[in-house]
Amino acid sequence: MKQRLHHLCIGLLLAVLVSHVSAQIYPPPWNTGAVGTTWEWDESAASPFGSLRRYGSEYDVRILLQKQKDGSRLSISFLDGEREVFTIHGHDRTVFATWGDRLYYGLFNTASNGAEIVAVDLKTGEELWKSPVFGIGMVSHSSYSNAPILKADPHAVTIYGNEAGGQYFETKDTNTGVTTTHKIFSRDETDPAAIGARNAVEEYYGACQRGYLDGVKRYLAAGVDVNALYKGNIDRKWTTTPLHLAVEKVAPNVVAHLLDHGHAMTRKDADQKTLFDLAVESAVKASTAAPSDAKPPVLYETGLTALQGALKCSLLLLQHGAPTTPAALDTLRPIAQAAGDADLLRAIDKASSPKPVAPAPLR
Repeated sequence: MKQRLHHLCIGLLLAVLVSHVSAQIYPPPWNTGAVGTTWEWDESAASPFGSLRRYGSEYDVRILLQKQKDGSRLSISFLDGEREVFTIHGHDRTVFATWGDRLYYGLFNTASNGAEIVAVDLKTGEELWKSPVFGIGMVSHSSYSNAPILKADPHAVTIYGNEAGGQYFETKDTNTGVTTTHKIFSRDETDPAAIGARNAVEEYYGACQRGYLDGVKRYLAAGVDVNALYKGNIDRKWTTTPLHLAVEKVAPNVVAHLLDHGHAMTRKDADQKTLFDLAVESAVKASTAAPSDAKPPVLYETGLTALQGALKCSLLLLQHGAPTTPAALDTLRPIAQAAGDADLLRAIDKASSPKPVAPAPLR
């Protein structure tokens, strides 16, 4: 009985130890808290001198190249007046960041993966914590490269890790060293060509959202797909098209240009609204708004009032065959009548007319 209890106690102790070790070794769910994070690594920042360019602490920094039998070593010392507070014994890829009296630096080998982040109190020179990064996990390799960069603020130390085996983003709590967010980037998210294309799409979206026709023309001429979906647009669930943005902005000049370039009209936005729904909503809002002064303000670039712009967007969509509903057409009709817009009324009548049914083929 005693032997059995002894084995049971040992088993429970081992279980506790294994669970503790597992909590330290295994990473949190991938991308935890890092949705929408973009790749910001910069070659010039991945060195002691790159770290110095962002350095903001009051402590002086002295960097010495020490020649040794087995090669050279960099010593990066932090000084309070003449007093040497702390020294990092590193290399030409050592990176550090400071915030106030806190120093954070990376311990890693440039030829193998992984790293540790160390926190130091520069008032005392005391090491506060040392925490391994989850990074990309363990990988096998014969030759390798490893060049992270660090940033710091009062709440988090941020690591952008650039390794031959992959790239990652990670943040650690400044008080404990515990990893708080983590993400491994796909190749598309870090490839310069892909980033350039993605940035062009983002800027194209911005031009549509601002009703900036010259910008829209420029990005379409550069090869951006007129129907491109900007996947960084997380809050819109990746479904809101450039044309939705232009209609929401009440920018008929941009709407006309996108339609002339073959922009699709069937997709609904994140709220399941069609393009025509949005145009009618804008017309209703503009027609019921209390006038702010005797002369209604005009829209950017077009010189139209909000109501004129909304009716113009509606007409353009109808002329290009955008999907409608009887309810939306009935809502728009009295607004067009009150505005005396004969072209729009004709387009509404045409869209409301029953579509001819093709006769059944003779047998």
